[in-house]
Amino acid sequence: MPKRGAQTGNDALFSVAKSGLIELEADVSERLIAQMHTGMQASVRWAGQTESSAGTIRLVSAQVDKASRLGTVRVALHSTPSVVLAGMFGRAELVLPTQTLATAVPASAVSVDSLGQAAVMKVTEGGLVSYQPVSIGWQDAQWVEVVDGLKKGDSVVATAFAFVKDDDHVEVHELERTQP
Repeated sequence: MPKRGAQTGNDALFSVAKSGLIELEADVSERLIAQMHTGMQASVRWAGQTESSAGTIRLVSAQVDKASRLGTVRVALHSTPSVVLAGMFGRAELVLPTQTLATAVPASAVSVDSLGQAAVMKVTEGGLVSYQPVSIGWQDAQWVEVVDGLKKGDSVVATAFAFVKDDDHVEVHELERTQP
């Protein structure tokens, strides 16, 4: 519920619900919270209840807890069963935006300069290497999404980026492909 009132430490002394509104305050992983935005529809199931409540994301926290890596999302409920009380446990389900399959390269293939420009060493059919600036998106420890700068099927130098330069000739070996 939207909260107003005095607070000491992390414990509220009192809370005032505006117009009897109840909302779900959910802890969401940093990976998922980046895909959420206000206005998204949600369905909330309450502990011990068979019916669910429809709601809308009202607020997505601008920060993630450093220790838990969780952020807060508040879902305003359109209506609630009469047995739902403030403080009850609930679980929200929502449909996240779909994403088309992306071009991804091993993280070791990408170099980022001091100005933040990412690049790869692209390999042509003849085995010649050329410096190719790229725009990157999602990334984890093993893979980096390339949003712009490469096409599906392009080959890149997967390791030893710093040891090759434009017009070097390399021998291409296919890496074992794993899911990014």
